[in-house]
Amino acid sequence: MYAPKSHPLVSLLRVWIVLILGFLPAFVTGQSSKAHIVVDSRTGKILEGKNYTDKLPVASLTKVVTACVVLDWTTARNSDMNTLMTVPAEAFVEAGANPLGLQAGDRISIRDGLGSALMASDNISAYTLAHHIGTEMWQVDGGKARSAIEFFVSQMNLLAEARGMSRSNFVNPDGYDGGRAKGVSTAADMARITNYAIKKPSFNFIVGQKQRDVSFMRGPEQLAFRIYNTNTLLEQFGVDGVKTGRTSRAGDCLITSVRKPDRIEILPGNRQLRTPYHLIIVVLDSTDRFRETTSLISRGWGKYESWLAAGLPMSAKDKLDMP
Repeated sequence: MYAPKSHPLVSLLRVWIVLILGFLPAFVTGQSSKAHIVVDSRTGKILEGKNYTDKLPVASLTKVVTACVVLDWTTARNSDMNTLMTVPAEAFVEAGANPLGLQAGDRISIRDGLGSALMASDNISAYTLAHHIGTEMWQVDGGKARSAIEFFVSQMNLLAEARGMSRSNFVNPDGYDGGRAKGVSTAADMARITNYAIKKPSFNFIVGQKQRDVSFMRGPEQLAFRIYNTNTLLEQFGVDGVKTGRTSRAGDCLITSVRKPDRIEILPGNRQLRTPYHLIIVVLDSTDRFRETTSLISRGWGKYESWLAAGLPMSAKDKLDMP
């Protein structure tokens, strides 16, 4: 039987339709990452997730762990956050972001180093923090580490273990993954450490800033800079942090803290029932981390309201343990 051949333009149109339909689900839902998780920070209720226990590189999200170790140590020692740290030559062995143009021998305060590392994703500042704090820790502990950096990273992994991050292993303080050793974590584990980090007022203050003036010393000269937060979602949709990350291996990553005003119900006896609204969202290896997170914020609140209306049921399988 004779079957008429399709016109070339018709065949091409069919190919385009197939391609468009193939991409449509991801476009509509905004899901483009390898892994993501949406968690209620108070209870650990997992409202949505995908591959969130898969081990993946997390790029500069690593700096959240670095900041926690620094803040834990400086708080315990009642350290002066204006103490100047010397940028070590070793900080430049690995390639990485250096938005301030730091050079070996420059001196920057712990406070401004944290600001640049967390807001501008500054690898050199992160390494300098680890070297300075790691040296103090190493001297106190007298351990067997070969260097201050190695000792600091060991403390990062001890903190991760203490926070239930059983599928994480960090190899440096900045998230650089171009060397032989490669750190890994999971979306669930990064939500765990974020829930720990946001309980620190100084951490929250830094990651919630859209811009910040910092300075450092180069010899006798003071150089001043204004840095800008790499998180473009800040102050939109209730977003008040936390951290971006990006390498060619890890793809685009983002941790987000998002809030709405607490719900307050008046109970008999003029008592009040306060229900906090605070989500932690993590996306790893996304093709559009900001757009995807925006979609997850909307869906997350919708699922939160449904869960609240159902009486907040929760089982072990949909609860993220956050010690």
